[in-house]
Amino acid sequence: TVSVRRRMTRGIYFRAAYTWAQAIDNTQDALVAGRPATVQNSFSTQAERGRSVTDQRNRVVFSGIWEPQPFHADHATLKKVFNDWRISGVFTAGSGRPVNARIVGDANQDGNSSNDRLPGFRRNFFTGPNYITTDLRVARRFDLGDRFKLEALVEAFNADVAAPFLKA
Repeated sequence: TVSVRRRMTRGIYFRAAYTWAQAIDNTQDALVAGRPATVQNSFSTQAERGRSVTDQRNRVVFSGIWEPQPFHADHATLKKVFNDWRISGVFTAGSGRPVNARIVGDANQDGNSSNDRLPGFRRNFFTGPNYITTDLRVARRFDLGDRFKLEALVEAFNADVAAPFLKA
């Protein structure tokens, strides 16, 4: 993992991080995957050895905050309109995660139709698609006298901002 950050200076803060990882195990962690374990061969842990459901080779995260203060006291009207805004976001790009080559039905006759894999393929043999997500937030603070402040905000999660640039 490599991480770089810039502390809040002149209204700008950012953090960028890159992670390279590899995870191998011999069973599926139900708590991480969010679904029950689907081990095909519970008698041989070596036969189940493969990429973990949490295996993600590359991940890039960039987050930032911008608080522009373009006007000072000598421009009181412009200061009231254009100051006290906060624009922030998180951009995440990651490589695909492992996927099983599953078949329909209960081919191994163990009473569990969600754990049967295509013969000849190890657990989590294939890699799913890469992904990109962007979370954005725009907020504005309003001073309501000396004791009270009001903050209004608009947020967008999983905004499809970068995807049009990546399509062929």
